[in-house]
Amino acid sequence: FSVGSGRSAIHWAAQSGHGEVVELLLQVAPLSACALDEKGMSPTDLAEKELQLSAMSALNHATYEEEWLILDLRLEEQLSRRIEVPPSPSKEDVGEAEDLDLRVQAIK
Repeated sequence: FSVGSGRSAIHWAAQSGHGEVVELLLQVAPLSACALDEKGMSPTDLAEKELQLSAMSALNHATYEEEWLILDLRLEEQLSRRIEVPPSPSKEDVGEAEDLDLRVQAIK
């Protein structure tokens, strides 16, 4: 293992085959299964590379759940953007609109 590789604890646990540690880390930080190191490797990639079956099993199960969590977060973000209520017009804006209406009616 090299220092400064951009790997987190879950990367090390996955590569070393510590499935129980991987599960514990995923309980604390579920999205860590998606973390990439400096070479673009995820914990799942490292576990598969080293044929670490217990870590692969934990990560595959977690990755499915995380995909739903990510989708939920994206949906929540999109909904919050759509629900934004524009500010109410000020009295000055209303007055200007009424003046414009009066001018348009006078022209007709």
